[in-house]
Amino acid sequence: MVEDKTTNISISHIRINLLREFQAPPVAPPKVTGIEDVIDLLEKIGIPHDKKQIYRAYQFAKEKHKKQTRKDGTPYITHPLNVSYIVASMKLDTTSIVSALLHDVVEDTEATLDEIERLFGSEVALIVDGVSKIGRHSSKYTYKDAIQAENFRKLLLSTAKDIRVILIKLADRLHNMTTLGWLPREKQIRKARETLDIYAPIAHRLGISHLWGDLSDLSFYFLKPEKCFDLRVQLYFYLRERAELLDEILEALNKLLANYDVTINYRVKRLWSIYKKMEQKKISNINNLYDYVAFRVLTNTKEEAYAILGLVHGKWQHVPGTIKDYIGTPKENLYQSLHTTILYKGKPYEIQIRTYEMDKIAEEGIAAHWAYKEKGSKIKAIDKDVMKLRSRWNSWISSFLDLKDELTDPKEFFNLLKIDLYTDQVYVLSPKGEVFAFPVGATPIDFAYRIHTEVGNHCSGARVNNVLVPLNYKLKTGDTVEILTSQKASPKRHWLNLVVTSKAKSKIKQWLLREEKEKAKAIGKHLLEKELENYNLSLENIKSDERFPEYLKSKGLSTLEDLFVHIGFGKISTQSIIKHFHKEEKKLSKILQKAWGIVEKSFKKSNQIILVDEETNFLTYFAKCCAPIPGDKIIGYITRGRGISIHRIECKNIRNNLFPSEKFIKVYWNQEYNKKSLFPVKLHLELIDKRGIIASVTSILDKHHINIGKLNADAMRKNVPPGRGYAEIVIFVKNTQQLTDVIKNIKKVKGVIKVKRLSGS
Repeated sequence: MVEDKTTNISISHIRINLLREFQAPPVAPPKVTGIEDVIDLLEKIGIPHDKKQIYRAYQFAKEKHKKQTRKDGTPYITHPLNVSYIVASMKLDTTSIVSALLHDVVEDTEATLDEIERLFGSEVALIVDGVSKIGRHSSKYTYKDAIQAENFRKLLLSTAKDIRVILIKLADRLHNMTTLGWLPREKQIRKARETLDIYAPIAHRLGISHLWGDLSDLSFYFLKPEKCFDLRVQLYFYLRERAELLDEILEALNKLLANYDVTINYRVKRLWSIYKKMEQKKISNINNLYDYVAFRVLTNTKEEAYAILGLVHGKWQHVPGTIKDYIGTPKENLYQSLHTTILYKGKPYEIQIRTYEMDKIAEEGIAAHWAYKEKGSKIKAIDKDVMKLRSRWNSWISSFLDLKDELTDPKEFFNLLKIDLYTDQVYVLSPKGEVFAFPVGATPIDFAYRIHTEVGNHCSGARVNNVLVPLNYKLKTGDTVEILTSQKASPKRHWLNLVVTSKAKSKIKQWLLREEKEKAKAIGKHLLEKELENYNLSLENIKSDERFPEYLKSKGLSTLEDLFVHIGFGKISTQSIIKHFHKEEKKLSKILQKAWGIVEKSFKKSNQIILVDEETNFLTYFAKCCAPIPGDKIIGYITRGRGISIHRIECKNIRNNLFPSEKFIKVYWNQEYNKKSLFPVKLHLELIDKRGIIASVTSILDKHHINIGKLNADAMRKNVPPGRGYAEIVIFVKNTQQLTDVIKNIKKVKGVIKVKRLSGS
């Protein structure tokens, strides 16, 4: 049991006394009883507003929702009322307040957008439409994940038109999170996870720190209630024990900076932020973490901020490596501040120094200095930082929505959305000094695609801080990155494992798909021309046939090239095309013959079509029935919908005529095949049954650096002649030459009678 050193009161005693407070959500909903509370708040903080319009919207929403109640039994109108109060506290305009009051009427009542536009104007209608989800029973979307993905697409698209859409959506989510306790546990977890993964990061990206903190802490509370409770108790003890010391530091700072017009206070960081740091550092006691309390110094100018930093370092020893200059290099959300950690009586404490303006941007972000025009008032001058932040937000939305056609899989959509919104970032510079933010784990390839798609597509290397680095290098804050390009360079499939940004992943996939389509088109054309020759037909005969346009349409295709691609990918067989356009066909006997001799002869005479290497694995795959490896004589077979399967010529399925011969195609190994690749091969060993024989075989393999995948010394134990034994072993080799050498060395082991390669792996 942990004891409070100051009062000697046990945690269990504190739990009893503070149980209700610590087990309640860390953020409470605003106490709003009516629309007068919203009006009073607007007047208190001095926001110009149209009282009459707000009352009209409230009465309209109240009437539309009058038959509805929330899960806690309260009238539904309490929800839009609370959302409008949160929006008012963000110092937004009348249009935003009205939209917040009406944000659910189209989605949940019989009210229409036309009615909203007629009564409250087009701006309000646009915002309400943006916040509203798509129809729950829309026939276009059949899966819940697909509906959710489309809702987020719609939300982002609407936000690009009017930033107030996302601000109201965040306020809506915040109030819902404060009342989440009334929902079943599984819904609590799902909503909290969604909030933590998407809505809280959106608030962070927009620079609205109080919203980010509230959403994160509430998510933490519902996802990990016990850990949240324990952390709140630990913080309670910490602040009780150190209250006098914290006040002492505050007084020392005020005395040190007496000649400056400053405001100094301290704050405890957000619960979720503290918990994440404890998890990262693998510590369970908050006393082992130093930066969960921060002193904040607000001053008037940037120059004063740097001067104060110097005074602080002159007064107290600072902890090396803890100085962070976010004024010189602002975060992506334009957060600016100087951070340092000092030692006071042997204990570390963080100090943050910034201007009043920087603090306003840090707290309110994109909502600071609201610029929308109120009736009868002038538009305020928009702070440059806020304008820049809005520009970055719109640029990100535009970039992400450009990928919407490629992101058809809802899971992929959400994964990339989470990556792009991820708050842990690194900040790197271009050779011209431009600052770019990337998720942690980004590589030079991500940087190249951020600069331009063509730079990414032709990236051949990179220099970081004037030193050549591999393309899998993880970028670090402060790196200066220069991309090297070559017209001969192009994206590789393994790049998909090196990049983390949605744009890079999407552009690489586009390039690879385009390349694969070109290969498939060439294969499809070759196969169709070859098939047509057997019937004295040509491509011109097919194209000029009056039935051809209708045939393409029936297959969902537009052009002859599309048909080639489908043939190349095995989605349409050449025989089905012949049957459609040559109903009187007389199939040649040699096509009907499936004897291996014909296939082998065709293999020797056909043109070279497929180059088998790691870059063609979208079109080709190795058949498991014979497990070919580089060096084997191979042949390709056009499958239906899976591309080309690669077989060894001596494959039993080929020799037993199990495949139509017209679907065979010549393939060959690329001589530059990745020599680092290893391929599984199954060997059958006949042995003298004596002790240590298997150990001798594995010792030989280890000596020659051969990896073993599986070993079964009990194989075929039945019917074994006296004094004999059998074993099956899967090893990994580079090619047939290495396999030959391995078998030769195994045969040298005393007691090994026979070694045979088996089909498959």
